[in-house]
Amino acid sequence: MTAIFGVYFYNKIPVELTSLQRMLEISSHQGPDYSGLWNEGPIGLGNCLLRTTTESVSEKLPLLKNNLVLTADARIDNRSELLATLKLSPSISDSELILNTYEKWGENCVQNLVGDFAFVIWDKSNQKLFCARDALGVRPFYYYKGGDFLAFASDPEAIFTLIFVNKQLNREALFNYLTGNFRDSEITEFKNLFRLRPAHTLTVSENSLKYRQYWDVKPDYLLELKNIDEYEELFLDVFKKSIKDRLRTNSNAGVLLSGGLDSSSILCTIEDLRNKNKITQSVSAYSAVFPKESFNEEEYVLSIQKRWGSKIDFISPRLTLPLWQFSELIPSYGLPLITPQFYIFQDLVQKASKNGIKVLLSGHGGDEFMDSSSSLAFELMFSGHPIEALNHINNFAKFHEIKYFNILNYFTRRILAKFIPRDLKEFYNFHEFSKEYTWIQKKHLKEVFDDYRTSPWYLKGKNIRNDLRKTLYSSIHHGYYKRVIEECSRIALNFGSIELRMPFYDRRLVELVFSFPGSIMAYSGKPKGILRKALNSEFPKTILNRRVKSGYTFIMNKELIIKHPEKVNNLLSSPALEDLGFISSKIARAEYDNYCQRNVNQLNRANISTSLWNLLTLESWLQNTFYKSKEQKVNSEIIMSGKRQ
Repeated sequence: MTAIFGVYFYNKIPVELTSLQRMLEISSHQGPDYSGLWNEGPIGLGNCLLRTTTESVSEKLPLLKNNLVLTADARIDNRSELLATLKLSPSISDSELILNTYEKWGENCVQNLVGDFAFVIWDKSNQKLFCARDALGVRPFYYYKGGDFLAFASDPEAIFTLIFVNKQLNREALFNYLTGNFRDSEITEFKNLFRLRPAHTLTVSENSLKYRQYWDVKPDYLLELKNIDEYEELFLDVFKKSIKDRLRTNSNAGVLLSGGLDSSSILCTIEDLRNKNKITQSVSAYSAVFPKESFNEEEYVLSIQKRWGSKIDFISPRLTLPLWQFSELIPSYGLPLITPQFYIFQDLVQKASKNGIKVLLSGHGGDEFMDSSSSLAFELMFSGHPIEALNHINNFAKFHEIKYFNILNYFTRRILAKFIPRDLKEFYNFHEFSKEYTWIQKKHLKEVFDDYRTSPWYLKGKNIRNDLRKTLYSSIHHGYYKRVIEECSRIALNFGSIELRMPFYDRRLVELVFSFPGSIMAYSGKPKGILRKALNSEFPKTILNRRVKSGYTFIMNKELIIKHPEKVNNLLSSPALEDLGFISSKIARAEYDNYCQRNVNQLNRANISTSLWNLLTLESWLQNTFYKSKEQKVNSEIIMSGKRQ
């Protein structure tokens, strides 16, 4: 993973080299192997390179060719097809390959690129800046829209090193964070700072900014094959290709292994490929263990080691500071993290880095793209297949060892909920929303709720009647998942100079599984049924038949209730969010006290209050990275009063 950055002035003001140098300095941790700058008149580009492929060993960026200049953070997976089409040498880097595709197809080049990438091309002949991000948003791309300029970078803080960029909070995004509304991946916690949406391009010229979505799955397309064996064969072919493409590296690779189905499927597939001499690369795994805790997954990991003889390092993660302060450890990101469980990765990537690992594979995306079992009953029922729906419920109940009547009752209630009048449903939802976010000031509640309930951009104009396909489609575009994988990647870079690669986040694989019928995805009524079926012989039985995922409720509740109650109360005693007019600290402290009293004797069983975690993390971020003095009042120039801006 490489850092890219740059500035373009529409009014033709020359870019100063010192501006690019400031951006480079804060981005250098992200690409320690090589750094380069290029500027000419109103345009300046930069790059900090992390070399992780054989072809990148001698690569230097920015790359100049004819009247084109490129800076890129990229790994292209369909190299062989592109090299054959363009008649290019196999030794060229992925960046050179991108530039050649642009010469061949212009802005349509992105439709022919498979892999993880964010890149910018300055097209001098046409006086335009062409920016692109990969289909699933694995590589980050931020940009800032000024009155007469556009600045971009992999890291938000690189943009804020520019003296002509104003750092102003975005009230809408702060409310979204408080309520867990992360659906839109474009918006950030700062005004005028945006993420380029996945599968989008941005073309910038003197007079315009043009956005274009270049890729999407087909919501209504279903692939019809003869039997489950054909689906299994097709899935395995693409899944193995995705893994092999992500093993293209100039060092040994590793796997982040949890003992769950997703990461285990990656390691087991790699071991099977090695056993059959399909790959020769040595791979090691890194797994977090929590001795004597109910959520310890060591037994599942050991079953893989016993099955394949895998080299696995076991690490007990350490908590170095309260979980809600973890954002402070990644200052170049400059945004609040959205899940407190990231600390687990810190020690894993540090250990991998000490072992010389530069690439780690992870199971991110398995939950988003592979699981549809809980929604299949509704798809079958509403498509006129009640017998199949009941059979699925029966299989679902058997697998999860739940009484058939109980699971039938659950599905029945969800089906009946479809027929509740919309106004009544909205009234109930607002009531529940108000109960969950009691500390949000009442004058904002309805407006925040309306934003929360508004249809996201990716569903507007889409008539996806099938709930199952709508859920899967939303998983592809939902901003929460994009933010999670970005934050995990940043942890790998910050603590180990390691590139994180995710086989389930493969455009070809996502296109394929989205075309599978729900009955195939949840084969035999099992979550991720096609994955279990396809890897039946590779999985140890303990993992193949695993019914539940481990959670970290105990750790999070222990942090909140036992270890740091004083710090929580101090954090909420004079909160920045109250200064901003967002919350009532008195109500927030009362809700926290109630939470502690309810759950002090059931740390492992109590449901985590996501709203409370969001409140604490956002408050900590504001106090520690935006304005550090509790006495400081935020200037009205920074936070607009009245309607949220």
